[in-house]
Amino acid sequence: MKTFKNTGERIRWTGTIEEITTREVHNSIGSRRAVLTLAVLLPGYDYIIHVQQNHRTFRIPSFFTFCFYDEDERRVWYINIKRKWISIGADFVIESGGKKIGEIDGKLIGFGYNAYIHVDEPTLAKNGRFLELLTLFTTTVGYHRAVRRNIRHRVRAITSDEPASYVVEDEEFWLMKNPRRRAA
Repeated sequence: MKTFKNTGERIRWTGTIEEITTREVHNSIGSRRAVLTLAVLLPGYDYIIHVQQNHRTFRIPSFFTFCFYDEDERRVWYINIKRKWISIGADFVIESGGKKIGEIDGKLIGFGYNAYIHVDEPTLAKNGRFLELLTLFTTTVGYHRAVRRNIRHRVRAITSDEPASYVVEDEEFWLMKNPRRRAA
């Protein structure tokens, strides 16, 4: 999924979030639950951000984690995004260091998934890349159920020795490459 902004004069790319199907499959086989793995690419940002759904004893509510390197502050933020147990719409709490730093307020009625993002932590609230990362994650929420269904289908096919029913895309192989492979 890609996002763009229109400035009136031109349209510019603001980021991409992609499923990493190979990680989803091996994590799902290991945890015996369908867990999502997403990679976020932002323009002008040197790092790939991996957003990982984590397996817990009870999968409900969903729990996602990632780390974000703030290049301006030279600080790594470890972020948890937890879905609320009880809410109207798909609401999430954003935490760092065990403290709530924001929320994603999903609306009950809308086309797809409509949400508002609130970040209370002042440094991250001013960081455009972090806000774009949250925006990209939020755009995927409406598809999580369908993605989990596809993960379960892939895992069943692989564990039952059926012929490979899905192909790993070239872009995913590119994301898997070792950046140090030519060293030595």
